[in-house]
Amino acid sequence: MSYESRLLEMRRKLVKKKKVQLVEKSKPVAIPAPPYEQNWLRAGLQKIENEYGIVYLKQKRYDLDARHGNRTFRSLFQALEQWAYVEDNHPLKSDVKERLVFFDTETTGLSGAGAYIFLLGFLEREEDDLVLSQYVLPSPDHEAAFLYASSFYERDLTLVTYNGKSFDVPMVESRWTLHRKQLPRLQKHKHIDLLHAARRIWKDEQASFSLVRMEETILDFFREGDIPGHLAPIIYEDAVKSGNPQALMDILRHNEWDLLSLVTFYGEAVDTVLRQKKTTSTVEVNVAKWLNDLKLFGQSRQQFEQIVDTYGAETPTAHYYLGRLLKKEGRPLEAFDFFERSIHLPNRIGVEASIQCAMIAEHQKREYVLALRYTTKAYERLMAKETEITQRFRENTAQQLHARKARIIKKLAHEQRDKSSD
Repeated sequence: MSYESRLLEMRRKLVKKKKVQLVEKSKPVAIPAPPYEQNWLRAGLQKIENEYGIVYLKQKRYDLDARHGNRTFRSLFQALEQWAYVEDNHPLKSDVKERLVFFDTETTGLSGAGAYIFLLGFLEREEDDLVLSQYVLPSPDHEAAFLYASSFYERDLTLVTYNGKSFDVPMVESRWTLHRKQLPRLQKHKHIDLLHAARRIWKDEQASFSLVRMEETILDFFREGDIPGHLAPIIYEDAVKSGNPQALMDILRHNEWDLLSLVTFYGEAVDTVLRQKKTTSTVEVNVAKWLNDLKLFGQSRQQFEQIVDTYGAETPTAHYYLGRLLKKEGRPLEAFDFFERSIHLPNRIGVEASIQCAMIAEHQKREYVLALRYTTKAYERLMAKETEITQRFRENTAQQLHARKARIIKKLAHEQRDKSSD
């Protein structure tokens, strides 16, 4: 054997063979139940186990004919049947056949990585009952089980919330992302956020749009013995540490009232939008403006016409919007009269109504003295201290009015020269 061959043989003997071992994936370790479990069970919670851990559930049923405030729960579904006669779409519109799920959460904080959901509340119709399901998180170790129990991975449901688009659903999405390797894919659902509806319908009538405020002023429902919502995280943490469920039951009742109010408030909002009940001129104008913003111009004009016929000069804002719709339809001379009745408003509408009068006088009527008069009125309204407008709007509009005034003066001078030459 040559020298080179002996070296190679020695190297092969010195090199240790690597042992290849197949490592089996460890199975998830079962997380034990909390030591206070028996206390929670005695308080009326049920234990739910799934492949991810443990969650606790409280369920309750309500007859549809039961009242919450000034409405029955059934009145919502009667109101929803009216949508069948409305062809146009609307953010509040839902079919009676849709699976409506009223949803609300309680969390340990409003934002931040450390904030998490500890209570998921659902309310759903089952035949002639409403079924309340409240899932309680025993500890963060069971969060995957808690989220899985919510069934948010299911399709074909419509969520109904109060500020859920900005808070509850993003919070669920954030927490779900942390467990995305374990949990099924989170589905996107149709979502009706009643806070948006409240702000559109009752604008200028409410000092605040908190759900409790809407309960008291719209639903005639007053909570007795309710806990302040901001105390819920502290109460929950104490219930987990002490194992005493009494204060936790107060949080569940708070969440229960939130959900029940969503049902009757939704019915109230639908009845108001579809004009199924008598309300104030301010609310009627708000509803018609909402339709206008949704580009449902036919419905909007019809409602503004009815408002003007009913309330007359009490509703200058309705006159302004009706003028805009008539002008859009190619009826500027009719629109002029409606704009003229809203130029006195101490806000942006008053300024824009004066400008619209000036435009119609200049281009359709060709009455330049009248056009100059309304241009001057628009500028005076624009510069008045009591006029509620932004500084940016004031500056931009002032430039436009200066240009308009200069153009009209030139037209007046040209008109005078023509008369002189005649």
